[in-house]
Amino acid sequence: MPSGLSFPALPEPVHLSEAEEHYLGLLAVRALKNQCRGLPEEDENEQPHPSAPMAKAGVFVTLFHHGELRGCLGTAEGREPLCLSVPRLARAAASKDRRFEPVEEGELGAMEVEVTILGGLTALPADAAALLAGLKPEIHGVYIRLGGRSGLYLPQVARRLGWGPTELLEQVCLKARLSKSAWQLPGRSLFAFTARSFCVSDLNAILLEGERPPDGR
Repeated sequence: MPSGLSFPALPEPVHLSEAEEHYLGLLAVRALKNQCRGLPEEDENEQPHPSAPMAKAGVFVTLFHHGELRGCLGTAEGREPLCLSVPRLARAAASKDRRFEPVEEGELGAMEVEVTILGGLTALPADAAALLAGLKPEIHGVYIRLGGRSGLYLPQVARRLGWGPTELLEQVCLKARLSKSAWQLPGRSLFAFTARSFCVSDLNAILLEGERPPDGR
């Protein structure tokens, strides 16, 4: 295959320890509770504990209620530490996803929070054959931008729905409100990424740990 047409290697997401994941989970749950109670975001902007994850990475927060999608918002590129972006996005997923009504406090006990950390975005080749040969929907997420519109799918969506490479590319175009074949247009910007997710369940038990997250020690 000619140089420049091969599918690129994709960087892995930042690795978080179990304690760091737990800390982020507590921040997300507290942000959800505060959002449902109408408490201001400023209450969460205290100085992070030194053990808080300070890495900057793309991240999405997905909410499930009784196993059904209840909200999902995120950012493809990391512009702030995870300990700040995760609670902010938890609030947004609960209140600003236009597909759903805002989450109410009574729903929290039956909710699960999924936090997905993205690896760096990597530009994909323009050559369709190289792209389709290298794209693995079960492990690669896809992000497209064209004409002021954008769309992104996390890898777990394609795994759950059984999409192949072509269907993933078509579906991410449709999500961006583009034609199904927009991924083949010369002016598009198309990226792939890897991702690592962890889930936070039994939110009632987590809320009982207290109003403030532990110091991580």
